[in-house]
Amino acid sequence: MTIRRIAIFLSIVAISLFVFNIYNKPNPAVAICINRSLPADKIIAACTKLVETPDVSAKNLAYLLLKRSRAFRRLRDYENAIADLDRALVLKPDYSYAWIHKAYNHIAAGDRAAADSAFEAALALDPDSIFTLIQRAKLYYAKGYYEQAQQDYERVLKYDPENSKAWLNIANMIINRGNFDVAIEWLNQAAIALPDEPQIYESLGSLYLLHRKDLEKSLWAFSRLETLRPDYEATQLWLGATQLRLGEESLGKEHIERFTALFDQNSSASGGLISSAIIDLGTDVLLGESTLFMYRGIAYGALDRPDISRIEFEKFVVEGGAFALKLLKDIMAESGYCVRRDCGDDLEGQLGTALDEYIKSLEGGLSLKLTGDSQ
Repeated sequence: MTIRRIAIFLSIVAISLFVFNIYNKPNPAVAICINRSLPADKIIAACTKLVETPDVSAKNLAYLLLKRSRAFRRLRDYENAIADLDRALVLKPDYSYAWIHKAYNHIAAGDRAAADSAFEAALALDPDSIFTLIQRAKLYYAKGYYEQAQQDYERVLKYDPENSKAWLNIANMIINRGNFDVAIEWLNQAAIALPDEPQIYESLGSLYLLHRKDLEKSLWAFSRLETLRPDYEATQLWLGATQLRLGEESLGKEHIERFTALFDQNSSASGGLISSAIIDLGTDVLLGESTLFMYRGIAYGALDRPDISRIEFEKFVVEGGAFALKLLKDIMAESGYCVRRDCGDDLEGQLGTALDEYIKSLEGGLSLKLTGDSQ
């Protein structure tokens, strides 16, 4: 982390000096060239103007070429991107960032061997570079090259034993390969190295609950997660699932109530778990607290309790009235269930069947929780 901050600081200093050194006044083209949020063609035009400026130092020219190469890569113009990076490396052979960006372009262009060579060139400049190792590991992890990525993350841990990214992404790769028992052992080691990392306990708890069916250990992991993230709605859902499976109905329902309250407060969570049909400016005003019944219905459905789930959905419709019924229909329709009159004559029976099928689709909604970067 410290190395990266220093690198960022030096880059900012270099940019600042470059902005003022070329014309001895702020240069708007630089601001465009280095702004990754702008359209790629606009960045290329600004960078090209600067590249063609007379008397630009070799170091600054290399920097501009790297920036332009990134814009070319956004356009999938890997040939021009690599050409810019090659030119930058002629000007500044020890430019490790340029080697790393070459690797990313070669991978995007489908040339794994050339990417390997570029990364090796970057590591030849600094064999112990955590930054370079993490960049290669991240790229190969995202591409599914798990063996190489895991080796790199393990090297990172030798230099930085508390690097959470390395611990968590290795866990992900082990889980993705289906080695759940190995993942449990790895995450237990990670918990020793990083006792306050919530993601470790969520992943560990889900493995104990869903793979080993070890309810006591899953309860330990999720309780630790609750200590670290008490306001995280999924914590309460996991704890509710565990307590219900332990036969602790009252405790399980208490956690579902906490989940429901947190879920109601967190609009982003609502959008992620349910559907876009719920995200409506008028929902809170028109439905008020009746939405809590809907959230409970979804939670109990995911926890394989269709009996409670249906009761909660029915309460939602009774309390929320016509608007609640319309919203529930929209949610079921988005999930592929026919709830319109043109699907048949018995609309009431149709709705009941669709609701039962929707609740059934929620069953087993809990899945192994991956850690670190998503794929």
